[in-house]
Amino acid sequence: ALSFATAVIITRVSGAEVFGQISVGIAVFAYALTLTNFGTDVSGVKAAAAAPGSIGQLLPAIFLMRLFFAFVVVLALSPVLAPEPQGRLVLIIIVSGVFAAACLPSWLPQSQENIAATTLATFGPFAITFGLSVFAALTQPGSITFALSRLGGDAVTAALLSAWAWRYRTDFDWQRIRSHIGTLIGQSGTIVASQLVRGLAFLTDVLIVSFFFHDATVGHFSAAYRIYLLLVSVSAMFFIIYFPRVVRAAGLGREPLRRELNQTFRWSVPGACLAATMVILVARWILPFAFGTDFSAAVPVLQILTIGAVLNFVHRNYSRALIALGYPRLELVATVIATVVGIAFKVVGTSQWGIVGAASAIVAGEIILLLLLRSYIRANLRVKASA
Repeated sequence: ALSFATAVIITRVSGAEVFGQISVGIAVFAYALTLTNFGTDVSGVKAAAAAPGSIGQLLPAIFLMRLFFAFVVVLALSPVLAPEPQGRLVLIIIVSGVFAAACLPSWLPQSQENIAATTLATFGPFAITFGLSVFAALTQPGSITFALSRLGGDAVTAALLSAWAWRYRTDFDWQRIRSHIGTLIGQSGTIVASQLVRGLAFLTDVLIVSFFFHDATVGHFSAAYRIYLLLVSVSAMFFIIYFPRVVRAAGLGREPLRRELNQTFRWSVPGACLAATMVILVARWILPFAFGTDFSAAVPVLQILTIGAVLNFVHRNYSRALIALGYPRLELVATVIATVVGIAFKVVGTSQWGIVGAASAIVAGEIILLLLLRSYIRANLRVKASA
C-alpha cells in the first residue's frame, strides 16, 4: 500500500512520463535484487526454521553470499546503464537496493514467525521511502530525488533489522560458516534460477509495453500494474508468514503437508476471490481518483490483472509446497515454460491489442504456471486441490 501511495505521489507531481521511466528502473532493480538474494530469502527461511540452533552461523554466511552477488550485479550493470541519464537513475536505485539487501536479514524473522520484525523488514523500506518521497515532492520533485528516497528507506531498515538480529550472534567459526555457504549455494541454485526466470516475467511486463509505446502510455499501464503488484505483494506477505509452517509440515511427512495445503485452500482462496471481485467492481474509480482522469483508459487493464493476482496467489501454494518437499527443480521447469510462453504472448498481445492485450497475456502466463505446478504437486503429493 505504501509503495502504491508513493507511486501516486510521483505521478501526481511529475506526470505519467516520469512515472513510466521510474517504473522501468524499478523493474530492473527488482530483477537485480533477486540475483543479490540468490534464493536465500527462501533457503535461509527453510534452514533456520528446520534448525534454529544454526542461526548464529547462517547470519554471516548469508550476508557474505549476498554481499558477493551485490558486487557482481553492480559491476555487471554499471557499464551498461551509466552512460545514459535514465541509466544513471536505474543504477542509483540498484546500487542502493542491492547493498541494502545484503545487509537486510529479512529471512530471519520470517523463519521464527516474528510478526513485528517481519513487518519491519517488509514495510520499513516502503514507509521510509514514502515519507521521504512526500518531502521530496514538496521541495524538489524528480526521478533523482525518488531514487535518493528509496536509498534512505532501504538503508535505514537494513540498519534497524541488523541491530535486532545482533541478539543471535555467536562466536565466529569460519569452518562452519563456509560449510553453510556451500550448503546454501547448493540449495539456492535452483531456487534463484526459478526466481530469476520469474523475475524476467515481471521485468518484461513493463519493458515490452515500453518497447511498443511512448512513456505516457507506459505510465498508464504502470499505474494499473502497480495496483496489481500491490495485490501480489499481499499474497507474498501471506506466504512470508506461512512458509515456515509448510516446511515443518513437510518435515512430518506428506500427509501432514497435504492436510496443511487443503486447509489453507479452504479458507484463503474464497477470500482472495472475494477481494478480487471488489477490486474489479471499483476499478473504474480507483485509477482516476489515485492517478488522474487521464488514467481511465487503464481501467480494463486493472480489471484483467486482478484476475492474474488471484491466480498468482493460488499457484504460490503449490510452489512453496514443492520447495518444502525438496523438488525445486520441478518449480523451475514450470516457471521456465510459463515464462517463455508468457513472453511470446505478451509480445503478440501488446503489438496487436495494446495494453489490454499485454494484461491478458500476463493472465495467460499465470494460468499456464498454475496448471503446471498443480499437476506436479498432485503427482508428488497426491494433494486434493480445493482451488
